[in-house]
Amino acid sequence: MTLYRAQYRALVAEQLIFAGTLAGSRVFQSRALPTGSDMLPAILLQTPRDAKVSTGPGAPKFIATFDLFVVARLEGATFQIAETLIEQFVEQIEFAVLCNPLLVNPLQQFPSVETNIMIDGTGKTFVGEATMLFRCEFYQVFDPPLTTPLTEIDVNTVIGDQTIEITVIYPAA
Repeated sequence: MTLYRAQYRALVAEQLIFAGTLAGSRVFQSRALPTGSDMLPAILLQTPRDAKVSTGPGAPKFIATFDLFVVARLEGATFQIAETLIEQFVEQIEFAVLCNPLLVNPLQQFPSVETNIMIDGTGKTFVGEATMLFRCEFYQVFDPPLTTPLTEIDVNTVIGDQTIEITVIYPAA
């Protein structure tokens, strides 16, 4: 399977909806979407960063990592309710991602998972927000495209009033 950040993010969104988290079907693949009270609880997904480290000389082969950034938001009537719900929400998301073979099998590993929880009580209700960073690692090989093998090169050069023709023929492999 060719694994690209956008494909993996879309698969995570699909599987989070299927898992039945507190967000239900409100799983979005952009942090730019508004998330007012009427849209909470919600999960926002992004894959903002990737990195590749070569495995050595030769054909391009890499240990590649990308970050799956998850923002989970919800509201609670009190601080304690918001805190309890956001902790439950985080556990649902972790379980849905880390225990799902469709999300685990394409990767070599999750080298790390970081979670930060914050409760904001400056509005009419308490908003719980968790930011989660799943570091995802996989092996990536860039195979050269299949082309017709190079067998001959013709070079024509004009110098003054003379034309020089050179043909280089490569022996069959």
